[in-house]
Amino acid sequence: KEFIYTTNNSRVSEAIQISLTPPPDLKVTDLIAPSAIEAGQKIDFSWTITNDGTGKAVGAWVDEIYLQAVSTLLQPLIWLGSFTYDQGLAAGQFYTRKEQIAIPSTLQGLYQIVVKTNTLHSLYEHGATGNNTAVDNDPLLITLPPRPDLQVQLIEAPQEVNAGGTGALAFVVINSGTVPTTTSWQDHVYLSLDNKISSDDFLLGSPTNESALAPQESYLSSTLSFVVPKRMIGEVFLIVQANADGKVNEYPQNSNNTLAVPLNVIGLPLADLVTENVTVPNQAFEGSTIPIRYTVINKGIGETDRDEWTDTIWLTRDKKRPSPVNAEGNLEDILLAQITHSGSLQVGHSYEQIINVTLPEQVTGEWYITPWSDTYDIVLEDT
Repeated sequence: KEFIYTTNNSRVSEAIQISLTPPPDLKVTDLIAPSAIEAGQKIDFSWTITNDGTGKAVGAWVDEIYLQAVSTLLQPLIWLGSFTYDQGLAAGQFYTRKEQIAIPSTLQGLYQIVVKTNTLHSLYEHGATGNNTAVDNDPLLITLPPRPDLQVQLIEAPQEVNAGGTGALAFVVINSGTVPTTTSWQDHVYLSLDNKISSDDFLLGSPTNESALAPQESYLSSTLSFVVPKRMIGEVFLIVQANADGKVNEYPQNSNNTLAVPLNVIGLPLADLVTENVTVPNQAFEGSTIPIRYTVINKGIGETDRDEWTDTIWLTRDKKRPSPVNAEGNLEDILLAQITHSGSLQVGHSYEQIINVTLPEQVTGEWYITPWSDTYDIVLEDT
């Protein structure tokens, strides 16, 4: 222990001269590529990296290849590939790399190839990075190859069907392109509330076409049977989408693959369950058991399509439809009981329920007893 004698525990040496290790300086040169290529094909491309610095490049670094549109230089670069070099490079030396690089299948127009070296900055170049990127002065013309063009030519389907009934559909798909298809694909058939495909449509079938289709050749699908949901009524649409799984590359003719035809759905005569004649005591104590009597009558124009559903009994703060929480997310109405009704209900017929329920503790003030028939909306109803 030195107590207070600690001011002499360190000493600074004389100044030491530290010299910068001669840094490397990677430079991209000699970009060699073809002048034209079809989209989706591979090009033979080479580039040269020269160490213009005074020191050896040690370790590994990454060269990256991009495409840059000639007409709109402000667009983001299109990445084509990354290539690691880990052999070191002495000052004044160079390496030339040759690679086959795939061109994206949806590009067309004039592009320039861009090469960037030391992209991860793994090699220290002492700020000499202005020559790490080079753009090929000779543009690359990318053209789209001829491709198939699958279209739905016609749909054979009924014009009208009953809700809950069945229908049959067939369709014709034609290849309007200039080259044949070379792979199988799936077509999709939808039942939709409008004439556009969306996530709320019903998928009726996904037939697969296994045979090639020559230019201007067509095929008639096998007949597809479908069932219309009981809840539908009015005008709906049958939609056929060719090449729905995208297995056939049609770009850029892939926005004409669908055809829709209208279908009129004749609605079912629906039931309308109405709760009435609710009888309860007009006063009760918290925690007590009280009798409840109510009647449910079918005032619709059709018999119920189900022969079993659930009624619920609620203690509510008002006469509105019961809800366990309010708009602010706080507790609201209280579920007292659930009752299962068995048996269908014809037009004008009714049933009566009598049940004893126990009121919850610590509930005071004015509340309402609210029976709710077919709470979970199992029965198809008009209202």
